[in-house]
Amino acid sequence: MITEISNAFENFASLSKAETSWDNVGWLIENDMSIINNRKILLTIDLTEEVLDECVQHNINYIISYHPVIFSGLKRLNRENKIIFLCIKNDISVFCPHTSLDILMNKYLFKTIINNKNCDEGSVSKGCVSGSNVRSVRDIINILKKECNILTMRYSLGTNHTLDTIFDNLIVGVGACSKNMMDFANGVVVVGEISHHNILHFVSRNCAVIIMEHTNGERMYLNELKSILLNNIKECEIIVSSKDKDPVLFL
Repeated sequence: MITEISNAFENFASLSKAETSWDNVGWLIENDMSIINNRKILLTIDLTEEVLDECVQHNINYIISYHPVIFSGLKRLNRENKIIFLCIKNDISVFCPHTSLDILMNKYLFKTIINNKNCDEGSVSKGCVSGSNVRSVRDIINILKKECNILTMRYSLGTNHTLDTIFDNLIVGVGACSKNMMDFANGVVVVGEISHHNILHFVSRNCAVIIMEHTNGERMYLNELKSILLNNIKECEIIVSSKDKDPVLFL
């Protein structure tokens, strides 16, 4: 299965597309799977203890975690690395695609907002996707809230903008990619997370900003990823984690 999963990603999201100058991708925990017979895979954005418990309960030995379970260099293993210990103890191998998937995630997000899966995929620059827009800020927010299954979403409007303003242009980027959008102007910015000063930057450039929180836009891609993997890996069972969720809560 390790080879099959690796080959599948090579077909549609090669690790060569990742930002390897700082990112950590691929098989970050690789156990001896020669004695493992099950072909179950769990998909998650973050590998938390709750997600790992779910994996153990369902007798799953392969996790595809979008965010790297090991990011910076480890010089020692201690109690802070509990998830790594538990993966090894339970014969669980972990594959992390991270930035190799970003363009596909952003194309999917763009098409979801335009609400036409057959539309032009938009232009790609620095991993972000931009293109023409026909929807109001309000409509975009409502689409995203429905797709992400959340009740609230933060946004910012510029001078003379309202929720019913329709901008001609749209740019999207999951996660923390606002730094890659700084040249964009006169449109709607949909982003996972963004700093206060970058919001002001975009507002000064006649933009509306919609903030999904870091993982919500990433997470809405998991069912699409499941479909792609099922077409690339034979006779496997793929489960999207029910315990994976954005850590930010609103009262």
